[in-house]
Amino acid sequence: RQHCVETSTYGSEVVAGRTAVDVAAELRYNLRMLGAPVKGPTVLFGDNQSMVTNTTLPHSTLKKRNQANNYHRVREAVAAGMVNIVHCDTEFNLSDMGTKALNGVKHQHFLQNQNFPPVSTAGECKTDQKIQSVTSSGMA
Repeated sequence: RQHCVETSTYGSEVVAGRTAVDVAAELRYNLRMLGAPVKGPTVLFGDNQSMVTNTTLPHSTLKKRNQANNYHRVREAVAAGMVNIVHCDTEFNLSDMGTKALNGVKHQHFLQNQNFPPVSTAGECKTDQKIQSVTSSGMA
């Protein structure tokens, strides 16, 4: 739940990113308190390319000054290696099923394929064709 109103998609995504970072930090802390080892960063999926680029690249600069606190909180978590933000297109984004008007074919596709999207080393969600070619070649 967001506690503010944003007029832009970028602003909404940065606020959601900060909320996700705070929840990830809390869950990682709770797991460590229970004695469970936490290995590697937590992967966060985002569908706004601008937000993903601005918060993951060290040389990017913030152009929206009203988002400074949210931006720096997300950027700090990425720089510390606590989270890894990955861009995920609409074709893999399961949350779009509840937030966008989809035609019957796409809606049925999401209902039948409710699993996490595969993430490539480039930090992008792969297409089904790339996945099939990798698994058929025996590399996966």
